Amino acid sequence: MMNVARLDAVAIGLSGVCVIHCLALPVLVAFMPVFSQFSEAEWVHKFLVLLALPISGFAIFRSSSQPSKALFITLVSVGGLLLFSGAFIEAFHQIEVVLTLLGALTLSLAHLIRWRHSHLKPE
Repeated sequence: MMNVARLDAVAIGLSGVCVIHCLALPVLVAFMPVFSQFSEAEWVHKFLVLLALPISGFAIFRSSSQPSKALFITLVSVGGLLLFSGAFIEAFHQIEVVLTLLGALTLSLAHLIRWRHSHLKPE
């Protein structure tokens, strides 16, 4: 089984991929048009969300009963909802990038806080 610290690291990495997809890919398209097929592809965004949400959900259930668990669950839930809304709710298409960035950063923050908390615990 994957330990919680490794799970947090994977989740942070996936959030980073979301941020790169939203921010860096348009710049790459400007310099290398071959990347244009990935810049606006809806399936890429949906795939990343469908990959990130189960990992974050699994991380919630792997959480111990630490005092910061409520904060972690709240941040993961809000971040997941933002990602899902940006990827799957057509009414939010105009603000998809904003929702995705906020969701990815919120998920990263949740996992970073828990990872930091687990590494600062006295042994």
